[in-house]
This record gives sequence, C-alpha cells and structure tokens, in this order.
Amino acid sequence: MLSGFDKSLLCNTLVGILKACEGRRTQIDLRNESHLCGKIESVAANMNVIMSDVTLTRPRFLSSHHHHDDKKMSQHYNELTVRGNNIRFVHIPQNIDMINALEAQIKAIRSRFNYRDKRSIKSTTKRSHS
Repeated sequence: MLSGFDKSLLCNTLVGILKACEGRRTQIDLRNESHLCGKIESVAANMNVIMSDVTLTRPRFLSSHHHHDDKKMSQHYNELTVRGNNIRFVHIPQNIDMINALEAQIKAIRSRFNYRDKRSIKSTTKRSHS
C-alpha cells in the first residue's frame, strides 16, 4: 500500500513516465557507467526498479577481466532490482507518448486511492456557492 508521500511522488514527479515503461524493454544507465537492458516489471515511488531478462554491461575499467573479450563484459540476470539512487538515465522507448503516459498515471493513482487535488476541491466549492 502506498503512503501519502508515495502517492504525491507518483503524481508530482517524473516517476510516472518511468511507470509507463512497465512491461516494456528499455535501457537504464547507472551512475557507475554500467547500463542495463531489459524489461521493466515494476517501478516504486522512490524509483526502485525491478527488471527481468536483464543484460548488465560494465565498462572495461570496472570489469575484473583484463582481456578484450566483450562477451565477458556483460552478464545476464533473470531478475534484477535497481535502487533508484543508482540510476543516472532511463531511455524512454520512442513509442511512449510522455504527456499521455503522465496523465494516465495521475488518473490511475487518483482513482485507485481516491486522491483529490486540493485545487479541484476549491474550484468546485466556489462554483457551488455562485
């Protein structure tokens, strides 16, 4: 269950765009210069991401292998969890309309948790008194 803070993060930050990537394959660049390619299974409000069918590719200087076999630079995982604070950049698939994705996420959160924006409450109150 989401806390009020988590609901606020999902409605007021760009995590909603990342949530729109759930169920799709994409690339995530990490702060240590590595990158992940896989399917995003779920995204938490703090931007922690669970991925499946993931390939982790490390740059040569982070690899413990000193020879030049590129296949040794990549590792495959059936499932992987990434902490949000380790994410540098997420490649949003081109077929995602970001504005529609954000609007859909906000609508889903508001309907699921009966969340009402204070501005909309004020505007309906003003109209009813007129």
